[in-house]
Amino acid sequence: MKCGLINTLPQLNNLITTTYIFAVITGVLILLLAILIAKLIPWKGGVPDRSYLKRRVWFIILWFASVAGFFLYSNFIVMEKIKNVAFQSKFMTCIVASCIIILVLYGLLGFVIMKIIRKSKFGSILG
Repeated sequence: MKCGLINTLPQLNNLITTTYIFAVITGVLILLLAILIAKLIPWKGGVPDRSYLKRRVWFIILWFASVAGFFLYSNFIVMEKIKNVAFQSKFMTCIVASCIIILVLYGLLGFVIMKIIRKSKFGSILG
């Protein structure tokens, strides 16, 4: 989300659209990273195989770290480019909505994929 100074409403609207697009891309990329990490964690073997707990912890860590990182970057780096207080308020609403998009997209898409490939390492996150 590299941008110059935001002075006009069309510039703000373009920034908001770009932010939403980056939120969707972030959600999908973090989900792909979670799938990759799940594949890298080996099965422990044996009857009480509890390796799914490590995968679940990593899934949750990535989930909240992606939202926190997106929020912090947008709030402290991108928000500095907006000098108008009314524009900042509108963009803050966009940041919160983008974080919700990441939360829902990552969680919902992750859950659907886990259900589809139930016998895989990523599917084992459900237990």
